[in-house]
Amino acid sequence: MGLVVLLPLAFFSEVFFIDGPEWMRGVGALFPLLHFQNALAQAWDPAGAELAWGHLGVLAGWGVLAGAVAVRYFRWEVRRDARS
Repeated sequence: MGLVVLLPLAFFSEVFFIDGPEWMRGVGALFPLLHFQNALAQAWDPAGAELAWGHLGVLAGWGVLAGAVAVRYFRWEVRRDARS
């Protein structure tokens, strides 16, 4: 199930190729994989490694959003709602 999400996301985030259509890069920029890839590329640049604060900020935002969703919806035990 994870590959069903990962492969299209990697395709739109230009993991498999570079210089795709601009609309595709725009779609990929909405998700964290493109920013993760760019942050790693800047950190591992042999010409001079640097931190990509913008990309790291987007990744931190996605982490906060995912954490908020997890806190809201994840439970160890089944909820006993009045509806059931």
